[in-house]
Amino acid sequence: MSTHFKHQNDGDAGWQQYGQFIDSLTSFIVEKCKSDSILKDMKLQIEQCSTRTWDELIVLFEQQLLNSQLDSLMSNYCASIFNMESIALEGKNNSIAEQFAEKPDDKATEGENRDQIYQLSEALRYAEYNSARDFVPKLLEYRGALFYKMDQTYEAILDFEKALRHLIETGKEPSKSLLYNLSNALAKIKEFDSRSKLKLFRETFNKYIDSPNSDPNTKNHLLSNMPKIGQLLNSVDDDMNEDDPLQSYFATIGGIITEPNNLMPNATKKVEIVERIESGRSIISNESIKKGEPIMCEDPFSFYRFSNKHCGSCFRRLASFEEKSDEKPNYYSFIPCTGCNDMIFCDWKCRDRALDRFHRIECQSMISKLETELGIAYIALRTIFCAGGLNNALKHFEQRSEVNVSIHGNDYRSLLTLKTHCEEMNVDSVFCLMLTAHLLTHCLKQFGLTTFDDCPTRQHSIGSLILYHLFQMNTNLIKISEVNYSEQQTIGSKPKHSTELDLPIGIGFYPTISLVNHSCDPNLVSTFLGSRLLLRASKPLEMVGTELTTTYGPTYSTMNYNERQSTLKSQYFFKCNCSACANRLECYDNSFSCSICNGPAFLNNDRSIIRCSRFNEHVPALDVKMAITELENFEIHLNASMDFIRNYETKNEEWKLVSAVVAGNKAEVIANKILFVLNQNYLKCKEQMIKCYLMMGQNDHAQIVSKHLVDIYGRYQTVGDNRIKLLQMMRKFINILFIQLEEQNIDHGEGDLQKAARFVMMMDKFSHEFKGHLDKFEQILNVCKQNYEGNVTFQDEIDFLAKSRQLFADHHLS
Repeated sequence: MSTHFKHQNDGDAGWQQYGQFIDSLTSFIVEKCKSDSILKDMKLQIEQCSTRTWDELIVLFEQQLLNSQLDSLMSNYCASIFNMESIALEGKNNSIAEQFAEKPDDKATEGENRDQIYQLSEALRYAEYNSARDFVPKLLEYRGALFYKMDQTYEAILDFEKALRHLIETGKEPSKSLLYNLSNALAKIKEFDSRSKLKLFRETFNKYIDSPNSDPNTKNHLLSNMPKIGQLLNSVDDDMNEDDPLQSYFATIGGIITEPNNLMPNATKKVEIVERIESGRSIISNESIKKGEPIMCEDPFSFYRFSNKHCGSCFRRLASFEEKSDEKPNYYSFIPCTGCNDMIFCDWKCRDRALDRFHRIECQSMISKLETELGIAYIALRTIFCAGGLNNALKHFEQRSEVNVSIHGNDYRSLLTLKTHCEEMNVDSVFCLMLTAHLLTHCLKQFGLTTFDDCPTRQHSIGSLILYHLFQMNTNLIKISEVNYSEQQTIGSKPKHSTELDLPIGIGFYPTISLVNHSCDPNLVSTFLGSRLLLRASKPLEMVGTELTTTYGPTYSTMNYNERQSTLKSQYFFKCNCSACANRLECYDNSFSCSICNGPAFLNNDRSIIRCSRFNEHVPALDVKMAITELENFEIHLNASMDFIRNYETKNEEWKLVSAVVAGNKAEVIANKILFVLNQNYLKCKEQMIKCYLMMGQNDHAQIVSKHLVDIYGRYQTVGDNRIKLLQMMRKFINILFIQLEEQNIDHGEGDLQKAARFVMMMDKFSHEFKGHLDKFEQILNVCKQNYEGNVTFQDEIDFLAKSRQLFADHHLS
């Protein structure tokens, strides 16, 4: 990552690439000048700005543009990196496509077929779209045949449809092999989701059947499958919106805003914008809102993709996720851009939508080649293209002070009202963004999108526009995730973050949703489908005037208080005063145990010291090196215990169970010494010991450990999802008691009534405690059913409680 530019999201591909670009640019300047003095002078000027407001910085930026030496260096860098002749050679080229293309081999293995799908997909990227050879439809037909052979029938039909549509558009007749293969694929499926595609197939089949020159065998084959098309047409959902399939999907999850807001078309009428001194524009409710109710739904105004394996319009995944960087992706059905090999699309509608909105400018000028070079900064250019081009964007930019901020939609004028926060940025960030804006003025000129040789003021206007969007980028971009962890990982209503599921695939400007402020305990939950973002209420919001909040990343269930404050201050420039922070709610997943008060202790931000959250500076900190060493030993012992259990197969291997208990006990000693009781590793260790004891038949030991966890979850049941965990652990605890009862029943050979009596007698040693657990179990179960309805099924717990109650009832009846 660049030594100049640091960002909270620098783990994302787009930010990493931008850092590398800045390193390349500054190295070029230093090399050509034989010194870094020109860069130091720029930084010094920024440092000397008293407030670093937009007005101050734009004056500095104008001086930078007038620096003839720096301007010449920018022009030379642009020309050296983005050589137009080389870029032109990287475009559509049938010769390159032919190197990838190969007709399917019927005798190929599965691995060879997958490799051939990859080769044909690469060929499609390079194939000249309007070639007289019909190269593109032939490649689609070949790939469709391979999909069919690999039992990816739906993908095969999509490829055959794309080939068929291409031929119809160019006035060509489909080959009999294409129709025969399409007919076979349709005969194999039970349902299809596109009425228009099925009608196209039926019309094409009928036309071929009616033609006197048709092949008789193919004609008969099509005739035999015509009824199947009718069946498939009947299976299509009448509510399917083919112009917007995402809308149909959101309808199935209750995500359609049926009564939109007149002032915010992407929001429900139940919310409104208010201006607050402490937080600026905010979104509040003006009616009561039910849990799960859709609040906002918006596509990005502009975006940047982290890879070219997704649709260049809707972000649908078009290739499998590669676990290794050198692994070839498994492509799905897609069509390439008609003019470049930089973008692929899921269908012609997405392609045309992207071309109309922004990509035609990118494609014709070939400036999209900058996307991989610039990283995240390219979104500043794409935002301008989405605004209707440079001249239109400049006009709106100059009129931005006249925008009515009470009306806010998914449009360029609304996006221009989002704050830049340039006065909060550090010197290095401002320096990098100003350098970038300067260079991008030359890039626009290099790619033929503007000229300013005779008009220096135009360069300044263009550069100011670009710089404005670069400043906006730092605080207003929303990460687009492939899987929404707050939907997939939620138990109850609290999102539990998992980096394995929260896979970032891009980033975008969402003008309306950007107005929603942050909370570490948000009342809205987000759902992505492709790049479309839906916000729904995660809890009932009955009080009118309640502020609606989402999370900018940190939540109290994923970060401790100090981490949250540090992250939000460094990236978004504010101190969070949400209810979770006001009450200093903590995430205990990685907490240590204070040796004085036994409460939670946390690593500080630079990971140099561990301090007690209760006494903070007033208690001597734990030694970090010692704690890390102990943690490493803990992991070794716990993993060893888990491996022994995992590899245990027969009773002849009971030594593995013994070894698992020994290793687990060693881990337990360390956990009791340095980890807080809600640390995820502490809890994991205790769960492992319960498992070991049960497998060893040491049920009394398992009962002691499970009772300990019941006490922990009971003591901290208001933290996160601990009420759910308490419910689950109480069930496990009582189950262990039942196991002990069953063992005694076997010895005595008793019936049900005697079993019930012995059960109560057995509980006498802690009868009040057990009865209390059962009552508490029922109370928690009722609370969970009320608070987490729809997310977790408690039927097993209900049955378990009934069984327990019945045992007592049977005893009293006897």
